[in-house]
Amino acid sequence: MAAARTDQTLVGGLFTLDLEGSLRRRCGRLAVHGLVFTLVAFFVLRALKLQYAGLISVFLLAASLRDHLVTLLDENRSLIWREEVPATVVNRRTSLSVLALFLGSFAGYLVIAQWFVAEPLEASFGAVVDVGSISPDGSLLQEGHFSSLPNILAHNLSVMVGIFAIATVYRAYGAMLVLSWNAAVWATVLTVLGSRAVDAGSLSDSTVFAGAVVGVLPHLTAEALGFCIAAIGGIFGSVGMSKYGSTDSRLAQVMMAVGMLLLVAFALLVVAAALEAWFAPWVFGLLSGR
Repeated sequence: MAAARTDQTLVGGLFTLDLEGSLRRRCGRLAVHGLVFTLVAFFVLRALKLQYAGLISVFLLAASLRDHLVTLLDENRSLIWREEVPATVVNRRTSLSVLALFLGSFAGYLVIAQWFVAEPLEASFGAVVDVGSISPDGSLLQEGHFSSLPNILAHNLSVMVGIFAIATVYRAYGAMLVLSWNAAVWATVLTVLGSRAVDAGSLSDSTVFAGAVVGVLPHLTAEALGFCIAAIGGIFGSVGMSKYGSTDSRLAQVMMAVGMLLLVAFALLVVAAALEAWFAPWVFGLLSGR
């Protein structure tokens, strides 16, 4: 696919979205875009001296990345319906591309939370910190965050259903909004967990931060990919229902594809829940000396 302009916003218009080349190169470019767009959204608001710059930036970020998602979905549709590339190959490429946008945004918010936001985080991120179950004094996640596997899986599934519903109704902007929100939530969670481990142990800040990343990143990646796939499924189903009649065989094909995407998303959330229930607490136990 040729390079595309994403100019519904000024910041988007400054970048050419080049999807040519290998999947690794493409995902690298998308991650960089996610990182840069996150930083731009935050620092524009900070320059204006607005309260809750971190929180409001989530909405600006979703607006600026919406066109990226639309371009990826247009490419997906063209490859499957016109060029007849196998859907499993195309959907994998699209899902990993959306994941790259998410991880770039997550990295951007992590940089912001680590180095550009003075304590407490609530002063900039507001409700984002509350959603992450971080106590008001910034001391630690509420007890039970890394709880039993069934509880974690039930929570993740409820989030997935919410993302699917929002993406179905609001399509690309809705999908990018919930993914940007989750990127901000996880960045603040990781920042607080790292600072808590520093307070509790004798390791250096850099060692603790690296350990916190090791503890969180595996289940975060699996969870985020599951959410990305669910969002894509919601958009596919929404467009299919709008475009094709109930007796059109193409609608049945679309809904079958949506069902398969949701099954894959569910499997990824099971893996993510297992990592969060067992691996993450083990790593943070080592960091805190327990």
